[in-house]
Amino acid sequence: MSTRQGGSFYETTWDEFLIVAQDFVDDTTDWLNGLTDVERLMGLCIFILLLFLLTIVNSSKREQEPGKARSFTGAFLLIVTFSFVAGLLIDSPYDPRNFL
Repeated sequence: MSTRQGGSFYETTWDEFLIVAQDFVDDTTDWLNGLTDVERLMGLCIFILLLFLLTIVNSSKREQEPGKARSFTGAFLLIVTFSFVAGLLIDSPYDPRNFL
């Protein structure tokens, strides 16, 4: 038995998905606003560590080996660049959410 009244099933599903996604973003934003600076910094460090590990694991599974030093240097430069930008956003007098 169908209870839809107009519109396609996919449009209705997409609209409901967007509502749930917006609720998730709002809840996550509220939770992040409640964190202290130390908790945010620890979260950023954990995220950088995970990104670093994923980059190294990805580079170790390549078929053609570019060399271990090149893979490590690329991963290290990626992490340093990300950390630099994150540091700029943290120290910025402007609200970083305005840039998103």
